[in-house]
Parts: sequence; C-alpha cells; structure tokens
Amino acid sequence: MSRIAISPKVLAGIVSIGLLAASGLANGLLSVAPGIAMHTQCSDGRDNDDDGKFDYPEDADCASLDDVAEGPESQALFVSITDGKERVRRGDSVIYVIRLRQQREERRDVDVYFHLPSQTSMVGADQGGSYRDGTVTWRRISVERGQVTRLTVQVHVNPTADADKLMVARVVSEGVSATDTTMISGPVTPEQLIMRFSARITDEQTFAQPDQVLSYTVTVRNLDDVSHTIPVRVTLPTATAFESAEGGPTINREHIIWQDQTFSPNERKTYHFKLRTLRRTHENVSIFTRVQAGPASATDRTTIAHGTPPNEYSVSITDYRTTAERGQELTYSIHVRNRSPYAAVDPVISASVSTFAEFLSADQGGYWDGTNIRWEGQEIAAYGVRTFSYTVRVRRDADIGGQMLGGVRVESVRGPTDMDTTAIVAHSDETYQPVRSVRQTSSVAPKAPMPRIGVSGHGLVITQEADRSEAIPGTRIRYTVTVTNRSNSNVGGATVSVRYDASALRYVSSDDGALRTEGNIVWSLPRIGPGQQWTTHYTLLVRDGAPHGLRTSNIAVISGGDTVNIAAGDRMYTTSVGVMRQMPTTGAPAGLIAMALTSLLGTGTGIAGAGFLRRRLLL
Repeated sequence: MSRIAISPKVLAGIVSIGLLAASGLANGLLSVAPGIAMHTQCSDGRDNDDDGKFDYPEDADCASLDDVAEGPESQALFVSITDGKERVRRGDSVIYVIRLRQQREERRDVDVYFHLPSQTSMVGADQGGSYRDGTVTWRRISVERGQVTRLTVQVHVNPTADADKLMVARVVSEGVSATDTTMISGPVTPEQLIMRFSARITDEQTFAQPDQVLSYTVTVRNLDDVSHTIPVRVTLPTATAFESAEGGPTINREHIIWQDQTFSPNERKTYHFKLRTLRRTHENVSIFTRVQAGPASATDRTTIAHGTPPNEYSVSITDYRTTAERGQELTYSIHVRNRSPYAAVDPVISASVSTFAEFLSADQGGYWDGTNIRWEGQEIAAYGVRTFSYTVRVRRDADIGGQMLGGVRVESVRGPTDMDTTAIVAHSDETYQPVRSVRQTSSVAPKAPMPRIGVSGHGLVITQEADRSEAIPGTRIRYTVTVTNRSNSNVGGATVSVRYDASALRYVSSDDGALRTEGNIVWSLPRIGPGQQWTTHYTLLVRDGAPHGLRTSNIAVISGGDTVNIAAGDRMYTTSVGVMRQMPTTGAPAGLIAMALTSLLGTGTGIAGAGFLRRRLLL
C-alpha cells in the first residue's frame, strides 16, 4: 500500500474548508442542487450534438454561451424540401415545395438558394425567385416566428434523362441545407430519338399585371418526311390559373395536353390557350410557360410588373428656352404620359442637372439626392399625363458657349428618356413663357404643362411629416398625417392609406381605428367640413438589417368617397427618411465640455486638468 504525504499547511486548509462547508450547510447559507450542470451545452467545451463543432460561436446552433442545447431544438432556421414523389417519368413536370421555419426572432429575413437537379430544366419559381446558372435565388425572404414560409419551384425532367438514376434537389439558407431524392424511370423509345420537331410558344407579352389574362399561341411543326403521332404538352406555371383552351385538350393541375396529335410530313399546327396570373403575385416574378412536342421544347417568359409596364410610358422635358445667361433661373417642366389602361401606382421619375447649374427646388415631393432629382410614389391615371417641375440657377462661372443639359428618365430596365438643351450666352432676352394650351396625342407626351384638375377650392389636400430626417437601426420614427378640406363643402366617405417598406421598417403603433396589414396602414376618414383638418399619427421602427444609405419612402394617399376629382398631387404625399448605420458626431467635443466643467469648479486640480486637456487638444 502506498501512502500520500500531506503537509501541515495543506491539511489545515482542507480542514478549514470542510468546517466552513459544514457550518454553511448547517445554517442554510449554502445549498446544493444535485443534477444541475455548471455550464450550458453551448459553453461546456464538448461537442454535445456530434456535429464536429464545439460551443458558441463555432457551433451555428448556438446563439450565445447561455443557449441550453447545441442540438436542433435551438437551431436558428429549419429548412425542408420535397416534391412528394418517389419516382418520376422522363418528360414529367415536378414541383418542389420548400418550407422555412424559425423560432428565435419575431421576423428574420434570409436568402434562399435552390440547386436544380441534373437532367432537369427550369420552368418557374414563385415569390420573385430568379434563375441563373442552375440555381434559383430568393433575396430577403421573411420568416415569421412560429410560421411556415413556403416557396415552390417547378422543373421539367428531360425526355432523354438517364433511367434508374436519382434526381437530387438541394436547398440552402443561412448555412442550413436539405435535400430531396427522386428516382427517374421509363425507357426512351427509338422513335423518340429519331423524330424531328420544332416548337414555339408566346403570349406576345414582355410584362404582365397580377390578375391579367394571358393569351398563348403554340406552334408545332413536324420536320421529318414521315408522319408522327405525339402528344403536345404545356406545363402550367405556378403563378397562374387555367382559363380556357381550344381543341379539347386534357387538363390537370400541372399540364394542358393535346393527346395523339398526328402530324403529316412538314405539317405545322397551332394551339391556343389562356392563363390568368394570380392576383397576389409578387412583382418581378418570372412566369415560365413551357411546351413539349416530341423531342422539341420551347419556353415563354413573362415578368410580373405592378403598376404600369415600363414600355408604356412616354416622357418629355423642356425649359421653354433656347438660351440663358449666367445667374438666371430656369424652370424645367417634365411631362410623363401613361399610355396603358392601368393606373401607374409607383413610378420613379429621375431628372438630371447640368454641371453648369445649381439646384434650387422641385415640386410635388421631388428631392435632390446629390446626383439627380427624384420623384417617388407618384400616381398617374390610366392614359393620363402628369407634369413635374424643378428650378435651377445657371452658375456664375458657367462657360459662355456651353450648354445646359436637362434630362429625364422613368427608371426601369427599358424606361423612356428625353433631353433638353439650352445654350449659355452672355446676354439672353428670353423669359419663361410656357404655352398653356396643347393638343395631346396618344403616343407622345406634350411639350407644355398640363393644368391640374381640382374641385372647387382644391378639395382635400394630404400632407405627411416625420419627426426626423435620418435614423439609425432600432430608432422609432413618428409620422403625422394631416388632411385639410380646402373646398366649400363637406367631404366624406374617403380613406387614408399609408404604404411603407416592410423590409426596412416595422410597425409599432398607430392611432385608434387604423386597419393594418404588412406594409400598409388604413384609416377611414370622418366627414370633414370646409376649412377643417383631420390628423392622425403612427410610429415605425427601423429594422436592424436596414442598409446604410437607404431612403425609406412612406406614401400617404387619399382615395374613395368624394375624392375622384381631386388632383393626384393633392391626393398623395411622400415622406422620406434616410437610414444611417451611425449618426454623425455633433455638438461640442467631449474634451472641450470637460475643460469647461473643470474650469467652472475653480479648484487647482480643475485648472490643472483643464490645462492638460488643452495641451491634448493642441497636439
């Protein structure tokens, strides 16, 4: 037996600790709760969920050192994917359903990436998913706490796909991934491999509105010198609903199929059908409609555009002058015509300013962003014209013989533009004299201001103010909306709605009686007498993920009731607040404040401290 030698000092320490523990337990000062760990799984130095990662922050399942478990029950995001099938045939259409859930935050915005299986081709994706190089990408998809966010992707299995091989689809978001596997079955007949066909499909539309009927034409041609009998199959996009079809096809949830179509040598046949875009389809969603005829296939793409398609605008700009001299003020008039049968709800008009000019002012909520003058959140009626104006001054150092260039553009991929040129001279006798009567045409916007339409006394006028012009994430912004009746009669039955960017701003509160949906607040106006006002308030919070430099634009609009004849400029008001990650330093420097305080104390120490601070500031 071996013996352990303990020094007298160590022995005395052990005895003291034992007596202290016994005394504490006897007096109830110390308590022991058996079975409680000293550390959480996210801080105990162990790989508790066997994923090869230890504790916070290495293990993504841990949000902090205080998280109890490393396992999936504390996971930040849950992702799943399925097509609901074990086997598919060549040429089939497959719809994948992606589900996202999270339990940590009230709302979380994530990017989602779906990788197409091999041996398939893209048909369509909902909720603004964009396709490129084999990957469908969704940006800033909102996942509410405890709610399921659903995304769908439709793909087409290639007719020549290898049989008895798996299609593997994968989705990734925030480092979390999920896969789905489906077996491909069905042989390819020799006839399928040798027949030659061409196919074409079009709805003659580049852009479409939600809840719009699209008329498709399919053209199929047999390129062989022998006859073939084949089905002609159209795969229905996920963002549409079937309306009608000619020729008696078979119709199900996924396809329109003209069965057993016999084509003589070099024969061409045409098929017609109609689809309706879904009412709640998001903007910029691409609708891919695919036709397959034997080995041939073709796809039509139509993009959802809320409001007016960009190719349905025409614009013009003029300052009604050919010459100007240094120091003179020039007022430009911009005319934007909406040539479509849809109201333009939120076009963005951008005007450029010459390098020889100084910006002075803009009407109807236009603002200078340091480069251009912008009007956002404007409304243009179907087949209507809106006029905007801004004023600049010719710089004192402008080159004689130079040119004042004023440009305008409706911002979009294919938005129209126009330019006005004015020569800078030593002396100009021209003045601002716009023509007041202009004949309008359906294709070109007029080159003169159009009179604004209003009821007697201008009717209702809406204004909106924010309690700040810049804010950092986490800041609350209080808005005040005021409606004034400038007419000579009572006005009632109207509503006020405010639209805001829900991805950057979160609703906090509003006055009683408001109805709220995501990104919208609506009030019902009482009857307002002549000269009276109605005022309400609402508060929004800048979200943590709002990017630096973003300008949030809240659009307040009057609609309904007796407002049909009120000018659009009076029925709408846009208020912008800039987002900054850090507010600029303002006020007196901390050193000067401290120096002033110590000087006021009148003590020797204070004076010495002030002298020290002064020396620091001078270094």
